[in-house]
Amino acid sequence: MNRVDIINGLIKLRSTFMEYDNIECKQEDVDLMNSAAKELSRSDTEIINSLQVANKEIKNENKLLKKENKELKKELELYEWAFEGLRSAYFEKNRSGKWKLNI
Repeated sequence: MNRVDIINGLIKLRSTFMEYDNIECKQEDVDLMNSAAKELSRSDTEIINSLQVANKEIKNENKLLKKENKELKKELELYEWAFEGLRSAYFEKNRSGKWKLNI
C-alpha cells in the first residue's frame, strides 16, 4: 500500500465516520488507523531526510562552483592582460620587409 492509497483510504474512512454521531470500532480498525498514521509519519520523515541530504549536496556543489568561478575569473583576467599586452605591442612590417615592433 503506497502513501496515496493510504491517504485516500483515510479520507473515505473519515467521510464515513462523519455520517454518524457515535461509532464503535473493532480493534483491527484501530490498529489499521494507527498503522496508517505511523506509515504516513515514517514516509514524511524519509522524505524530509532525503531532501536534507539533497540540500546538503547542492550546497557543497554550489561551494565548489563558486570556488571554480573565482579561479576562472582570475584566469580570464590573466588572458585579458596578455591580450592587452599583445595588442599594444603588435608587429608591423616596414618597407624593407623586416618586422619591427610598434610600442
